[in-house]
Amino acid sequence: MDAQATQAFVQEWIDRAWNGRELTLVDRYMGSEYQLHQSDGTEVRGPEQFKGYMLQLLNAFSDLHFTVHDVIAQGDRVAWRVIGRGTHDGPLHGVEPTGRTIEVNALILSTIAEGRWVEDFVIIDSLSILVQLGIIPAPTAAV
Repeated sequence: MDAQATQAFVQEWIDRAWNGRELTLVDRYMGSEYQLHQSDGTEVRGPEQFKGYMLQLLNAFSDLHFTVHDVIAQGDRVAWRVIGRGTHDGPLHGVEPTGRTIEVNALILSTIAEGRWVEDFVIIDSLSILVQLGIIPAPTAAV
């Protein structure tokens, strides 16, 4: 894929699979050996585990919506920045719904080969999520 096709691929993935809740697209977009490595320690292997990962997030934030802000592609690698917004209205990792709305930034370095996702390295602001949900207090500036 050239850079423009890769950018369209990322945008379509977010628009249809995540924002459109078309989980059936996981099988079309992901290679069988897909791997996700997230900065909070989350590891996902293969399309079936990824569907479970998606469902966990969509059940915890039923109005979850992602906006893609930057996509930079070179060869089979793509770096992209996304902002997710949603209301915590379902359980997540043992935390009961808080009713709070969060906004979180993520930076993702992906490998795409032959029109399929192969691997993602995701850097997500987990501290910000915990603060926004009221699980931990906001850090205070040192005096």
